[in-house]
Amino acid sequence: VFFNIEIGVNNLASGDYLEAVSRYNAAKLRNDFVKENTTSLLLAELDYAKNLQIGIENVRSLSQIIAFLLLIMTAGGCIWYAIYFSNKLINPLTDLSAVAKKIEGGDLNATVDKKLLAGNNEIASMANSFNTMVLSLKMNIDKLKEYNKEIKNSRNRLKLEKDKLQKYLDTAGVI
Repeated sequence: VFFNIEIGVNNLASGDYLEAVSRYNAAKLRNDFVKENTTSLLLAELDYAKNLQIGIENVRSLSQIIAFLLLIMTAGGCIWYAIYFSNKLINPLTDLSAVAKKIEGGDLNATVDKKLLAGNNEIASMANSFNTMVLSLKMNIDKLKEYNKEIKNSRNRLKLEKDKLQKYLDTAGVI
């Protein structure tokens, strides 16, 4: 309506009276249409606004549900990752602790699982240190056994020499 009136006013100013009358009649028809249908147009607009509001509420509810599900999934993922990571860290330490207890009990044949030796991390380094420590203990114990054997042999030789010397002394005392 306003568009037709504005164009009609411009046509009057420029002297085009036929076009101005035509625009006036088009504006009058549209104005009559608006007068007749204002109620139905307003009701249609209100119905549209109501439906739009319902749609917005539905989207808001759906967004809240999605946000809640994402929160639960994120929390669940964090918990799963924490359990996975702690098991990945704790299980090898538990295995190393079990090997240490076997070694403490005197089982020098205890070895670290080969899975723990593989890798390039602190646990693999500690596992290699355990194996090195057990090997070093075995070698030191073997050396100590050899030294004990040598000491026993030396004692036996000394005892034989002592017995021999005592025999000479007894023979010299008789002579």
